[in-house]
Amino acid sequence: AYREEEQTKLLDEIIFIKNVIENSSIEPYIQGIFDASSLKEKKYECLMRLKDENTGEMVSVYPYLKTAKKIKLYEKMTFIMIDKSLKHFDFVDAEFSLNLSYEDISNKAFRLYLYEKLEKFSRPKNIIFEILETDFIEDFQVVEDFALTVRGFGCKIAIDDFGSGYSSMENILKLKPEFIKIDASLIKNIDQQTESKTIVKNIVNMAKELDSKTIAEYIHSKKVYKIVKELGVDYLQGYYLDKPGPLYLK
Repeated sequence: AYREEEQTKLLDEIIFIKNVIENSSIEPYIQGIFDASSLKEKKYECLMRLKDENTGEMVSVYPYLKTAKKIKLYEKMTFIMIDKSLKHFDFVDAEFSLNLSYEDISNKAFRLYLYEKLEKFSRPKNIIFEILETDFIEDFQVVEDFALTVRGFGCKIAIDDFGSGYSSMENILKLKPEFIKIDASLIKNIDQQTESKTIVKNIVNMAKELDSKTIAEYIHSKKVYKIVKELGVDYLQGYYLDKPGPLYLK
C-alpha cells in the first residue's frame, strides 16, 4: 500500500510539472533585499513559484525539484523562469538575483542559452547570479569559467547559503564573489545562539577582506534584525522586511 501511495504521488507530481510547463504557469516572485543602514530597498531576489491550475494557488518549486530533475524537465522550468524574470527587469531599473545550481552551470546547453539571453538583455549590469555554496563539490573550473563569462557582460556573482556547505575557502577566494549570502541556519536563532553570532561576525570580517558585501537571509523579527545590523552585515532579506510577491504587485 505504501509503495502504491508513493507511485500515485509521483504520478501526480509528473502530471503537475508537465501541465505547469505546457501552460507556462511558472512565475517569478520577488523579495526585497534591503540596505542595512538605510532600509531602502536596493535589490530583489527572483524566486520560482508554480501555479496550481486547479486551485489557482502559487506554490513553491522545492517539493517538485527532485521529480522535475528525474524526468528531465527541470531545464525547461528554468528557461521559463529566466525568460519571465528578464522580461520584467528589462523595464525595471533595479538589481535582481537569479538562483543557479551547479547542475545549471555545468549544462552546456543551459550556458549557451543564458549567454544568448544576456547579449540581448538591456541591463546585464543589474543581474546577480546566486550560486549555491553546497554545489561547489564537483568541477570548480566550470563555475570559475562561468563567472568570468557573465562578468564579461557586467553581471555579478553571489555565493548563496554561505556557511552551510562543503565549499573550500580556496574556491571562494578564487571566485571573488561580489556578494556572500549568509545561510538562514546561522541567522534564524542568532538572538539565542552565541555561536551563530560569532560565526556571522567572522563571515562579515572575511567578506570585508575579500571586498565582498554580505547579505543576511531569514530576518524574521525585530530582535534578529537589530543583532544582524549591529554585526555589520551590508544587506538584509526576510519576512520581517518583505515577503515574496508577484512581479506586478511590487
